[in-house]
Amino acid sequence: SSAGKERVKSPEQWSSIVYTNLFQTGLSANDQFDLAEVFESIGDQDVAREVVLSNFFNQEGVILPSTESMHANPDAFITETYLRFFVRTPSTAELTYLRGFIAEHPQLTPEVVYLAFGLSEEYQYY
Repeated sequence: SSAGKERVKSPEQWSSIVYTNLFQTGLSANDQFDLAEVFESIGDQDVAREVVLSNFFNQEGVILPSTESMHANPDAFITETYLRFFVRTPSTAELTYLRGFIAEHPQLTPEVVYLAFGLSEEYQYY
């Protein structure tokens, strides 16, 4: 597990939580049912998560900070992202690493960071 989180989220929990993190609203029962079928049909849970998350980013309504604001105030972006996805603040090492990574990669977008957080090992646990 990661960061003291020991219980693995079910595909249904993961789908519902990541949807809420991206859209700031709940997932409908019909959409939850459809996503459960996606996880069941794909089999490989990692691949299924990638497919589902990529599809979410292709929908309208995802609430993302702007690339400009991420680069203008990386510490705020990093802290807000950790709180949004991991329900904790970043450690000093995490903050330092990501601040440097953002500075070294001017083409980096919040979507790519959110994708990485949503597919991370820690995000699979609660």
